[in-house]
Amino acid sequence: MEEREVRQLQAAGLILVRVDHDTWEALEGTRRHGARFTLNYRHAAARSAKARSLALIAVDGSHLRIGIVRSRQAISSLDTRVAFDFVDDIEPGSLARLLRDVETPTLQQAVARLRAVSEEITAVSSQLGQSMVAALAADEANSPVLRRILAWIAGRGRVENAVVMQHDAIKLAVNAFDGDGEAYELAVLGPSALASIRVLEDAAIEHDARWLPGWTMDESDLTGRARFRKHDGELEIYTANRRPLEQLLGVDLIYLNERRGALVMVQYKMLERDDDMGEGLQVRIDWQFEQELCPSSENLRQMAA
Repeated sequence: MEEREVRQLQAAGLILVRVDHDTWEALEGTRRHGARFTLNYRHAAARSAKARSLALIAVDGSHLRIGIVRSRQAISSLDTRVAFDFVDDIEPGSLARLLRDVETPTLQQAVARLRAVSEEITAVSSQLGQSMVAALAADEANSPVLRRILAWIAGRGRVENAVVMQHDAIKLAVNAFDGDGEAYELAVLGPSALASIRVLEDAAIEHDARWLPGWTMDESDLTGRARFRKHDGELEIYTANRRPLEQLLGVDLIYLNERRGALVMVQYKMLERDDDMGEGLQVRIDWQFEQELCPSSENLRQMAA
């Protein structure tokens, strides 16, 4: 990571959160699989958990994760609820191994004190916290996780790293429709039909707008709206392709999960054969692709008029 990014993470501050194995196992069984959760603490303990600070989560001392403190809120006369977010695995895999990486002689007393602490939440001293963050950032494998956290802390609203954006987009789309961890891994079984059959993009969009595995379509109308149901869930699919919504948003299909109040917008791009690549396939980057990627201000003005 760049030195500027490391300094921004260090400036956020660091707390250590200790969680026992049973509690973490229960958190992993929740809808967010431990990526986002809340825990309740007595007011005195929760004061260390300042919003936008980094949270190093040690599970029985054997597993290590990192996230941020999204918020804290008093919920009773005695207790405060602390919300953690963007929680993900981090290397090294344990607190003991991370503290071994802190070799500065003047910090060894602080390291010993932190090892001995048994409180559920502990504020890490500024100098020790900076050293621990620097050690985490030095491992390139941690960059995607740390950059996601940094983007939220800084409030920039944009992430420049493509790996981070892909990771975040997939998790957002899967979580929006109650997906589980298995949905994060996709595999193509057998040869791809694209190798021998040319499917028109419009046909693929119209097909996907009217068929959804496991869901029953209740109604469909000429405006491009279709309503699906599954058990107590309700989902609407809007076809934006070649309609004003595509000009405005640059997408082909819009999925609205009413029960969860979630939107997922999808833009289709068909792979085309590239003669220079032999059997290779590519997405053609042309003026239409660029316009859909970033709809023009003229389109936005026309839609608003």
